[in-house]
Amino acid sequence: MVSRTALAALVLLLGAAAAHGAVTDYSCPSSCKNTLGCVCASTQPPGGIANGDVPQFIVLTNDDAITVISQPMILNITERHSNKNGCKMPATWFVSVDYTDPNLVKQVFVRGHEIATHTVNHLANPNVTQIVGAKKWLAETAGIPADKIQGFRAPFLVFSPEQRDILAENGFGWDSSISEQYPSTISPSAAERVWPYTMDYGIPQNCAVSTGNCSTSERHPGLWEFPMWNVQDATGTVVASMDPQGDPYELYKLQFDQRYSGNRAPLGIYLHAAWLIADPSRADRLNEFLAYAVQQPNTFLVTVSQVLDWMKNPVPASQYSPTCPSAEELLRLLPQGTALCVMPNEGCDYGTFDSSECKCMCQNEEINAAGYCRDAAGRCTVQKDYDFVGKTYFCPSAAAAPAPAGSTPAAGGADAGQTPAVDTAAQPLTVEMDVTGTTPADFTATKADAVCAQLLRLTGDSEATCTVVHAVSVTGRRLLQDKVHVTVEIETKNADATVKALQTDTIYTLLTPTGITVVPGTVKAALGAPVVPTPATDAGAAPAGEVSEPDIRPPAGTTDATSSDGSSNIGLIVGAVCGAVALVAVGVIAFVMVRRRRARAATELHGSMRTSSYNPTFRAPAAGVTATVTTSRSPTKKQLQQMEAAVSESPLRDSMVGMPRQQQQ
Repeated sequence: MVSRTALAALVLLLGAAAAHGAVTDYSCPSSCKNTLGCVCASTQPPGGIANGDVPQFIVLTNDDAITVISQPMILNITERHSNKNGCKMPATWFVSVDYTDPNLVKQVFVRGHEIATHTVNHLANPNVTQIVGAKKWLAETAGIPADKIQGFRAPFLVFSPEQRDILAENGFGWDSSISEQYPSTISPSAAERVWPYTMDYGIPQNCAVSTGNCSTSERHPGLWEFPMWNVQDATGTVVASMDPQGDPYELYKLQFDQRYSGNRAPLGIYLHAAWLIADPSRADRLNEFLAYAVQQPNTFLVTVSQVLDWMKNPVPASQYSPTCPSAEELLRLLPQGTALCVMPNEGCDYGTFDSSECKCMCQNEEINAAGYCRDAAGRCTVQKDYDFVGKTYFCPSAAAAPAPAGSTPAAGGADAGQTPAVDTAAQPLTVEMDVTGTTPADFTATKADAVCAQLLRLTGDSEATCTVVHAVSVTGRRLLQDKVHVTVEIETKNADATVKALQTDTIYTLLTPTGITVVPGTVKAALGAPVVPTPATDAGAAPAGEVSEPDIRPPAGTTDATSSDGSSNIGLIVGAVCGAVALVAVGVIAFVMVRRRRARAATELHGSMRTSSYNPTFRAPAAGVTATVTTSRSPTKKQLQQMEAAVSESPLRDSMVGMPRQQQQ
């Protein structure tokens, strides 16, 4: 008979096993060798290599569709980092077909990244149509070689034995859907985490902590599992398996340092591009971590398949170097005639990428309106110029193109063959406008040059000059809305055409990149230099040897809200208005209080007179009887009648009015 002590010990062991996610029936024989394509689940690095000479692999993965939004977010990370042999950092992309642009898939493949599947429609518990259909689409529509599509990740990380059966039966090489955390039977500590393994003898991971089913009785010879190691903080608390909340630098540095000083199991960075989009600082911190990690000896940035390839033939880190085929070599793997279409790394800026045209389509590029053109890198960063003669917008690069033979070049960006309307000599013109988003001092220091540069674009005259004469604060139509009134002088041969252009809405769009906003309806342009009064020389003039500031006043029709020292008088205006309002309020309160006091006095006087007139007097009340009439105000006629009726009906009436005359005397 089993003793109570033994039973208690058994219960404790079972409880501890359950708490740590123990899988006690996993058994992998010594006959399972990597040379035969079989690798047991273990914390020991393959090949018997000492921990200090084991490569520390870092794998970045991205899930879901590859779009013009998601692709740059990942490339802006991978393109910033390289291995010590010069190979750029690759990523493994788990692609769901919905919303994916096949041309963008080609782009990342030709850059040396790995393409894996994530089903057609991103459905939980996918069937064979979803899993195999995604691989077929990537091969037939995106042109990725089928033998290069080896991996799969279950949507929402909801996995099942049936999925692994489908993978094994349809030529997949590995799965990466099952979460792993420490402490567990196969990952006892942060420094000893399980390496990837094949499922020849089942799955030893505790799937109870994940979102699917698995068991040690499954048999999928040769099919690898690349665990999704959870991100855990310094206390061992699980933060997440993907898209962790917190500081990416601190979290991943902790995971890296723990592995690097331990058995060097691969470090997986599993994310969605949307996680980066939601908070751009995450990409910055992640880049900081990768910059730190890649500086450590024997650290490599690779794909999932590159890790598994090394495990099949492990060599010390000193002998390992990741391969990176050139774009030309990878392009030859795509269907014959495939053109390489690559979007700029930084995106299109003021435009969207059209993979069918293989270029950024800029805002208003195809219509006669203010917009943007492509720069040398293919991004939409160059603003359109304006042709005053033809009244059209055009890209500056078109003006630089050689004109057809026999044609006359047009000034100001006019089309070739047109006769430009240019004057023989430069003329001055004045531009006045009200702007917001700045102050006079800030405008003069940081905005003036940019504004002039933009205004000069309207002249079409390479010899034109621009000078900001002055900038002064003025009060807006609404209280507390300060504006800056700016006066600019331009000298150009195309003065007439420039004035006409400034009378259109072009200037509002033109000056937006300078960081200011032009107040609608305030732009005025006219021929002639601005009039700036000359300061008078009187007792208040500057001493000899000093240069006094010109007495600049706002043009007629504007309100001068500036003090003598150039600062805004808004505070004085607000103080005056508040003082006036307070004075009126005090007067009204005093008037109301006087009126109420007078009304109360009149009411009390009138009430006392009426009360004394109508209160009854009892000359000789009966002994021991007291009659009291209490009035809070003068009784009305109706109330008097009611009181007389009450007295006439009262039993006291006989004692008050029915006594013998002699008793009354």
